[in-house]
Amino acid sequence: MRFVFALLIALCAAPMAKAEDFTVRVDNQFVADELRWKTQGRSYKFLWGLTYVQGRIAVCGVGQFVNPSLRQKTLQQMRRGKVMLDGKAILRDITFFSTIPEGKPLNKAKATCRLTKTPKPKGDFLVYMDVQGRSIF
Repeated sequence: MRFVFALLIALCAAPMAKAEDFTVRVDNQFVADELRWKTQGRSYKFLWGLTYVQGRIAVCGVGQFVNPSLRQKTLQQMRRGKVMLDGKAILRDITFFSTIPEGKPLNKAKATCRLTKTPKPKGDFLVYMDVQGRSIF
């Protein structure tokens, strides 16, 4: 009986965990960026930006892997990635970004957005993405 109850709770909680994600069309407010390995070259290109929902920040992004052999190592780095607001991490793990096939235009895609708990800042602020690390090939 406990197993059934735990399973029921897990099934009910799973949709709630994804309820914070939604999609938007990419617009001119998105910024182009890429992930590059020092010795292997570019592995992932993407567009990302912010939007606001009920006074909270949502981080949105869409990307494509440009080197299939680097996909797994790049995903490991993306899991360690952080979106920083004035030096403080407001979101960790950017693997939720929409993925589109190589060759398709990023600026015509839909981006997946993840809502954070961070309220929209007042005045000027600095936001950037920090995806650093090393890997052995």
